[in-house]
Amino acid sequence: VTKELKQYDNKIIECKFENNSWVFMRQRTDKSFPNAYNTAMAVCNSISNPVTKEMLFEFIDRCVAASQGQKRKHHLDPDTELMPPPPPKRPRPLT
Repeated sequence: VTKELKQYDNKIIECKFENNSWVFMRQRTDKSFPNAYNTAMAVCNSISNPVTKEMLFEFIDRCVAASQGQKRKHHLDPDTELMPPPPPKRPRPLT
């Protein structure tokens, strides 16, 4: 830890992971509390296992294909995509 970074002790800071090490970016004065442990671990996981454009496009393509398959399956009945009305409310007996 450098002398320059010691001023941020017990402060919330933002860093980036670059060339296999953490690099200070800024102090987060807009936050009162740091991220929860699970959130921090999820961020670290997303840094080490990032979602690529290719992964995202493949996922979108699968969703579109599945959606089109569902539409073809139900195209005979136009009401299949509508929600039924809620059941009527029963009045409560007065006691």
